Formats: sequence, C-alpha cells, structure tokens
Amino acid sequence: MSVRRRRRGPAARLRPFWFIGTALLVVVAVAAYYAITWPGFRPKHVRVTGNRVVSTSDILAAARVNPKIDMWRQSGRAIATRVEAIPYVRVAYVHRAPPASLTIAVTERVPYAIVRSGGESAFVDNAMRVLQADDGSETALPVIALSPAVPLVPGDRK
Repeated sequence: MSVRRRRRGPAARLRPFWFIGTALLVVVAVAAYYAITWPGFRPKHVRVTGNRVVSTSDILAAARVNPKIDMWRQSGRAIATRVEAIPYVRVAYVHRAPPASLTIAVTERVPYAIVRSGGESAFVDNAMRVLQADDGSETALPVIALSPAVPLVPGDRK
C-alpha cells in the first residue's frame, strides 16, 4: 500500500511566522497613528484664493478650521459646504498641502439681474439666488419684478 503525500497548504507554510506578521502589523498601525496625529499636521496656514467680493476674513470665519485638530481629520467637504453657505460663493474647494497648510479656493457668483418685490430690491445671479440687497450702485443690470409678498433673503433662490 502506497502512502500519498499531501501537499502543505499556504496557511500551513505561514503558520510558523504568525508572531512576526502580527508584530509587524502592530508596528505599522502604531506608526500610522503617530504619523496622522503628529502635531506638525495641525493647520498653521490657511490661505484663501479666488475671492474678490467676499472678504478673506468672512470666508475663514465661515470655514471654521480648527487649529488644534490635524488637517487629515478635518473634513474638507464640511469646510467647503460651510463656505458655500455664503451667498456670493458658488463653489469652494479645500486643498491640503502637508505638513501644515490648507488652501480654500472659491469661485464667486456674479450679479445677473436686480429683482424687485414690493419695496425691496436685491441682486441675483443667473441661478436666481439672492446675493445681497440692492444698494443702487448697479444700473446696467436688467430688472425683474416679482409679487410684493416674495421675501428677498440673501442665499435664497427665487
């Protein structure tokens, strides 16, 4: 009677090295934790580009970048969403530049027309988003009349 030799599987061949593999995994996890939470990644420089109408200080106040939390754990999409809540800002992008710099790039809306409702008037862009109350400075824009009951709140769409 012949005895068939069975081939050892991959798990059986790697079993003697389980301790080394586990130790290596722990070392990589600890190194990744310290690399991510290193204080050098806390934002020290926040730059704003692309703004002409909205002031840099207004954008930084709306962004609410926390200088005590490293830039990898702060949501870039949440920062951009807070900046996009400003009526004149169309789109905002957050770019990280290691080790400690953030750039907020904005694209602003452009006044397209003046909307009048009752005794109020306001600037709107081409998507009919109210930008700000009309101060009488822009006379070359077309005027759109709405019913007197429509409120003209900056940031709303008409």
